Amino acid sequence: MRFETDEKERNKMSPDEKEILDELKSKLAVDPFNLEDECKNQSILLEEVGEIVAEIKRKSRAAKERLEYIKASLSTDIRKEPEKFGIVGKATVDSVASTVLLQSEYAEAFEEMLEAMEKADAFSTLLVAVEQRKSLIRDAVSLYIHQYYSSQNLTSEQGRLGKVTEEQIIQRRLENSRRKEQDEEVSDI
Repeated sequence: MRFETDEKERNKMSPDEKEILDELKSKLAVDPFNLEDECKNQSILLEEVGEIVAEIKRKSRAAKERLEYIKASLSTDIRKEPEKFGIVGKATVDSVASTVLLQSEYAEAFEEMLEAMEKADAFSTLLVAVEQRKSLIRDAVSLYIHQYYSSQNLTSEQGRLGKVTEEQIIQRRLENSRRKEQDEEVSDI
């Protein structure tokens, strides 16, 4: 059994899942010249991504439950017939646990769980990006309402901000959101 796998081997997202992920990522961009449609489509996009994330997380939890079931089943089998699994003498808690990890059935279930968790993480990150998109739209509407795009004097501050791309802003917001989630998880413990 091999638990160390390279990234290419471990990332076994189906072509359909990759296509869905790419399609949804392409919808993240905000067109500042079409804010009305962006506002209308935000809730639709959030609902679409939310439903997909919920299903993928359900599958991830199911894969984890399956792994736990297989672990329990193998533990029972090993305790009943330790010799069949190569344990000589008394089957201790440690020897049973180690033997469970060496079984191919456990290894396969473990890999499936890792893949399911990776997909759940990828789509959860997308959900956070869609939620952050709402803030981008709100900010763009606010700027439009306050006639930000009208003629104005260029300042040194605007020159510095002009170098920051929308993608960098999205990335910064995603990082802040992840930190906030991690802080909440730590505080829940």
